[in-house]
Amino acid sequence: MAKNNEYCIFISAKRKENVDKFKELLYDKVKEIHAVRYSHNNYLYELTLSAWCRA
Repeated sequence: MAKNNEYCIFISAKRKENVDKFKELLYDKVKEIHAVRYSHNNYLYELTLSAWCRA
């Protein structure tokens, strides 16, 4: 999977490794898609990652 030049993060739920990195990457990708689909609506950008994770 990592050889495909795609975004790939190996996480361990048991050891809780790279979970934060996964959340950051997921948030960034969702933010990019949101900016394209809803360019007139920028409410997502006001949230920080920490605020998003608490919600």
